[in-house]
Amino acid sequence: MLLLIKQGVNIAELHPKIVSKLWDTVELFVEYGYDCVITSARRTPGGRFSFHHEGKALDLRANHIKDEQIRAVILDKLRSLWGNEFDIILHGEGDNIHYHLEYDPD
Repeated sequence: MLLLIKQGVNIAELHPKIVSKLWDTVELFVEYGYDCVITSARRTPGGRFSFHHEGKALDLRANHIKDEQIRAVILDKLRSLWGNEFDIILHGEGDNIHYHLEYDPD
């Protein structure tokens, strides 16, 4: 189990607060038997405001975790691990279910 990065994802210039939490996040996924897959990081903004364009947001694949209860446990543990400076949600549907983590200390 490892940290994987989806092809085409730009991980350059991620905020240091995000980088500092990545290895602990990988260990969390490994604890439950899953790879930690970054599916989106720094990108140009879409139709709504996003922290992705500032390198302050990261999406992690969750659709490979079929057990919804395990998904919820991982969500709770991510929130605990990353702390209150981060907004962390589980959203999307089908093949796009993912954890969205954004650095938002305000």
